Amino acid sequence: MKRAFLWVVILVLCMLGRTMAGQRKLTIGPATESHRLFRVWLRDSHLAGVFKWDRNGFLIRILREQPPLIFIYDWRGHLVRQIAPMGSFPGAEVMSVGDVVLTSGGSILVAVTVRRTENEYASALLEYVQSGDLRRIIKADPFVVKKMALDSDGNIWVLGYDWQQMGIGFDWPMIRQLSPDGVWLTSALLRSFFPENSTPLNIAGPGVVVSDIYFDILKDSMYVWLPGVNQLITRILPVGFARW
Repeated sequence: MKRAFLWVVILVLCMLGRTMAGQRKLTIGPATESHRLFRVWLRDSHLAGVFKWDRNGFLIRILREQPPLIFIYDWRGHLVRQIAPMGSFPGAEVMSVGDVVLTSGGSILVAVTVRRTENEYASALLEYVQSGDLRRIIKADPFVVKKMALDSDGNIWVLGYDWQQMGIGFDWPMIRQLSPDGVWLTSALLRSFFPENSTPLNIAGPGVVVSDIYFDILKDSMYVWLPGVNQLITRILPVGFARW
């Protein structure tokens, strides 16, 4: 039995080796995301951090250690941009990166929350041009941005929480909208939509061991997956004001 089991293990390893060898020779064009990701890992086998695919065809890697770093790869796995957002926020002692998105015009939006002193916090969206230079800072206080999404008009939608109201009540929006110019427009999805004892922005919840939050806009629809309450919420845009 032991010898038979050993041969099975050897056979499986040989098949895996042939599969991986074949994947190394893949031509990356309009390929699947898994093939693209595999190609990136081949180029830099020590990669770590959080990965996400951008709808413009780039792979974004976020290192959330201190100081945080952001790497952007093209579909071939080549590093095209590296950003160190800590240096863009004067006086920041600790920085947390919530999300990163690329606009259709090539700008890079980075949602951050920083601690300046022991009790002084700030949140903002940092916008970088294609070269990696900081273009502007959009203040988001007191809203902590966990996720971002862009609609077809270039408006910025953010999902997160109000740190000033979070411990006081539940009548605050979890979603807010900004114009391409950075002007706050409207809000939606009140925290009171969910039970008071729930944790909708957690990465684990009833029936969910662990899962990342999903927040995106496809065509005219918004999709929000909240593992903390095990719910997928969809809405047709425009969302309108606050209560849904």
